[in-house]
Amino acid sequence: MPLNMWSLVFQRMPVSCLWSSTLRTMSTGVDKTLLNKLRKRTGYTLINCKKALERCGNDLEDAEKWLHEQAQKEGWCKATKLQTRCMSQGLIGIVNDCKAATMVEVNCETDFVARNCKFIDLTSQVAHACHHFFLKQKLPMIFANRGMVNSIPAPQGCNTLADIVALCIGSVGENMVLRRAVHLKEEKSSISSYVHTSCPEINACNNCCLGKYGVLMSLQHDGKCHERDECNPYSGLSLDKVSNVLGQHIVGMNPKIIGYVNPDNSCNRAPRTCQEDEDDSCNRPTRSCPDREENKCEEPPRRECKEPEEDRLLFQEFLLDQNISVGDMLKKNGVTVKAFARFACGEALPDD
Repeated sequence: MPLNMWSLVFQRMPVSCLWSSTLRTMSTGVDKTLLNKLRKRTGYTLINCKKALERCGNDLEDAEKWLHEQAQKEGWCKATKLQTRCMSQGLIGIVNDCKAATMVEVNCETDFVARNCKFIDLTSQVAHACHHFFLKQKLPMIFANRGMVNSIPAPQGCNTLADIVALCIGSVGENMVLRRAVHLKEEKSSISSYVHTSCPEINACNNCCLGKYGVLMSLQHDGKCHERDECNPYSGLSLDKVSNVLGQHIVGMNPKIIGYVNPDNSCNRAPRTCQEDEDDSCNRPTRSCPDREENKCEEPPRRECKEPEEDRLLFQEFLLDQNISVGDMLKKNGVTVKAFARFACGEALPDD
């Protein structure tokens, strides 16, 4: 083609085409193998991965580090801009090793993101991080609100769990929050858990059970073999079966306290937080024991239970058989409830 014809072609070629050709020429220095590897490893867009490799001179480790830093900065900015949006969707994550269990709630804006693999991995990651952190504490029961749980140190790469959440915000582009966590541990009891999910594909991830509702229970079995009553299908059950049906009941009926029956016809309080126990131990006056031969001390008066009967677990009609109460079902199976905690994703909280 004559030279004057080439000049005519370039004059009529759109500017965007010329700019694209220039970009392709400039990007020839990026190693395609490293580009694909960085894309698979981080999950970020091809354009951002290419920019990172160009900036770091095809150094894969530096490019990945730079991408995470940029995503975290962008995530914090997006979280600040989107903090007024409602985050009623999300997941409940539970990690349970039978002697200790941790339950967390992570919220997002839409159910679509709640099913996203990155959000699922995020919930599993923070649940394991909280579980390992709480295991180092000596308290048998720990409730962590939003401020406390977000300040927990991250396992690697980030300073705190809040930084991990910000990293995911920058990657997904929707606001998220690590809302709360609870931890139960007991040496003499069995720690059981129950998760209710409406989506089978997000039921578990990395030994973390996921769903929309979650329950932790500290259960103690009397060690006896209880015969099955033909008139009662929920008698003579194993401890695992009892924990499963009891978890379903707690999710469905939402009791507030256990509600033990005492000789004075009053019920015990709900399971107390560790902070309340510490405050009481500091403020409670010491009592003397004048009668040392009998080794008996005067017991403080029991607090009268102000919760209505329908909010007390043992007094509620059993969800799966309304002819018996939860207390009757547990008694026929030789099981005692020591403590429990229930999370419903997106439920209203007093601190909100």
